[in-house]
Amino acid sequence: MNTRKDSTNYAQHVHTIKSANNWLMMLDRNIIDAASDGTLMDKTPRTVRHLILNMASNTQQFGTRVAVTFKVVNEVSTIDNLRLENHLTKLTSLVRQLAVGQHQSSASVRVYGICTFLEHPTNMFPTL
Repeated sequence: MNTRKDSTNYAQHVHTIKSANNWLMMLDRNIIDAASDGTLMDKTPRTVRHLILNMASNTQQFGTRVAVTFKVVNEVSTIDNLRLENHLTKLTSLVRQLAVGQHQSSASVRVYGICTFLEHPTNMFPTL
């Protein structure tokens, strides 16, 4: 047996396993660890290869695992509900006013008359 060759092979094996392990999602790691009766990193290359081949054949036989989606329900506080109801009430009122034609512009309108002073060459008021 060549100890140097074995240690090189083992180092390559550990590097390969670490690289593959980094790519796996946490759930996949847990499944592989559970299937291998412990941590995958503690297994020999032959055991790991056998385990992965078995998992691959099971996947081909039984199909792939479907990703589980979780539905999240967000809580809405009472204060947020009241605020939304107030905004909705104001919006409804504005839409009704627009539909009936009762909407008044909030911007004030300045009404100017015609300038009749002889000192002004035009009928425009000076800029204020």
